[in-house]
Amino acid sequence: MKINGACLCGNITWQATIDPALVGVCHCKDCQTLGGSAFQFTTQVARENFALLTGKLTAYIKTALSGNSRAMSFCECCTTMVHTGNTNDTGLLSLRLGGCKQKH
Repeated sequence: MKINGACLCGNITWQATIDPALVGVCHCKDCQTLGGSAFQFTTQVARENFALLTGKLTAYIKTALSGNSRAMSFCECCTTMVHTGNTNDTGLLSLRLGGCKQKH
């Protein structure tokens, strides 16, 4: 399924091809803190199936208690979180769906 979205200020726009069966709810402490809620809607997406259309993402590197690092990418203007992923640019992205235009 093709989806698209934007950050709060509209500086960042993106599109992705996702498997709707992989849409889920994350309730980790980081997502609770970032979202100001008990959870955030996310989906896993292959890096080659995500495209940044406008703007430039800024990354914050978060080291978990496990010692693993995650790159948390967000809009440098309004700080809307777009996705997280491995710091070595491999593996799946965890795409935050708050800015997704397809809401059903």
